[in-house]
Amino acid sequence: MTRRDVIQKVLIGGTTVIILPSVICSCSKDDDPDPGPGGGGTPPRTITLDLTNPTYSALNTPGGQVIVQSIAVANVGNDIFVALSSVCTHEGGTVVYSLASNKFVCQLHFSEFSTTGSLLLGPATTGLKSYAVTKSGNTLTVTL
Repeated sequence: MTRRDVIQKVLIGGTTVIILPSVICSCSKDDDPDPGPGGGGTPPRTITLDLTNPTYSALNTPGGQVIVQSIAVANVGNDIFVALSSVCTHEGGTVVYSLASNKFVCQLHFSEFSTTGSLLLGPATTGLKSYAVTKSGNTLTVTL
């Protein structure tokens, strides 16, 4: 057996030992990556914002925004609230809601996103993740 054969066998064997377990686990029937409602997994996670709390008081005014857990929650007027990822998909800048233009704008390179998270203007090439928001009394609930 040549030195080359030994090195080849070691590399092939080492790669198999590293890759094979992850391949086997990824095919498991027990995995439920997106359990969601009715998926049999854990219930969806939520963020609750009390609008009487001074931390979230900006949301009581149209155009107001807060960022919680990297999610931008904004009051877009008429008692309508939206929640999008606050991290721009271009280079990670923070997006800010503008009531005047009714869109989110990245403060780093000025990519623009609609209130649904769709990309309106680059340099970003993909939209922002959107989250469902419900209001009950003085409480907003963002479903992750």
